[in-house]
Amino acid sequence: PGDDGDEAKELAKAQLWLIDSRGGEPWPLTRLDREIASFDWRDEETLVYAAAERRSRRELEAREGKDTSQLVEVEEETPPVRLFSVDVESGTLTRLSENDDWIQWVEVSPDGRRAVALHGQSLSFTYDHETPPVLKLHDLESGASRTLFDGQRVLIAGVEWAPDSKGFYAVQEYSSHPVYFTATIRLLHYVDAQSGAPAQVDLHWPSGLGFPRILPTLDGFLALLADGVRYRPARYTRSGSGWTKQDLSGEHTRNLFDWALGHDGRTLVYEHSTPSRPTQWYQAVLNGGTIEGASELTNLNPGFRDKPTHPARVERWTGARGEEVEGILYYPFGYEQGKKYPLFLSIHGGPTGYDMDRWEQSFYYPKLLLAQRGAFILEVNYHGSGNY
Repeated sequence: PGDDGDEAKELAKAQLWLIDSRGGEPWPLTRLDREIASFDWRDEETLVYAAAERRSRRELEAREGKDTSQLVEVEEETPPVRLFSVDVESGTLTRLSENDDWIQWVEVSPDGRRAVALHGQSLSFTYDHETPPVLKLHDLESGASRTLFDGQRVLIAGVEWAPDSKGFYAVQEYSSHPVYFTATIRLLHYVDAQSGAPAQVDLHWPSGLGFPRILPTLDGFLALLADGVRYRPARYTRSGSGWTKQDLSGEHTRNLFDWALGHDGRTLVYEHSTPSRPTQWYQAVLNGGTIEGASELTNLNPGFRDKPTHPARVERWTGARGEEVEGILYYPFGYEQGKKYPLFLSIHGGPTGYDMDRWEQSFYYPKLLLAQRGAFILEVNYHGSGNY
């Protein structure tokens, strides 16, 4: 690189930046010529990130010759994405892995000794589903790594480390189809960090996980289970070699859609809404299997609070093969029983998408405007919808 202007042209647009939690302006930590795929804190002084190696000679020569063509799915010409660390004080970079594949994301253990990374094995997997990524456990102190679920055809969606760093939970997108992972349910495994041995967690629930991110606790984890138009919040406690499930109770548990748990294992922050009530975030205390003392943290869209909205309710009826089908019916403003109104069908795509019993408005499905004009709107979770 030459002067700052020439160097800036060679740098990737996205870099790691730091900001003091007490306030002030952020400042750049890295000056890389490759995009960062993922990053996580190792300790207070060190970040671990995944990024591609520096540009190859062919790329540099092509750039000098003003060749703007891009090679797509040419594996031998695509540089590997490896693990690096960066010191937040000095900015010193250190390569941590020598893999020849493409790391997609990384999660570092709380004690900073290990990291789990998802390694892509094919640049065309998104389209052909032939060669799924593999999960590897990296020892950040020795540099050694090993493949987990070795020899098994599994697709891992994400991991969460246990607070004691002795293991982690891995969410699997499971399909009974021999090739495609298009329609899946989410299963859960616990992987021992010392042995690398995975063990499937019995969720005591046939539809699997709904929201993919679980919340590890000192004695187990919290999960949002797939339950059709809603999630079912549950607490799991390790009991010997098995797991005990307890459905969570509390004011907002019927319509809880995202959450986070404090380091104390008791402070819970979560997102709540209904089809008639916009999203707000709440803070509460987790007391065993009960969410207590909920207080509103946010005041989002305060100008909307006193405006009229549409009533809505979940409807169920018998569909094909005698199976129950669910839908959410939005009522028109000023609805009068016995009076006929037009009905709009709001059909989700995917085809494995699904509509939930939550607040969701958009320009392409203007449900409030249609209800204001005097129409019903019905969202149908037909056969093939997710979260079932």
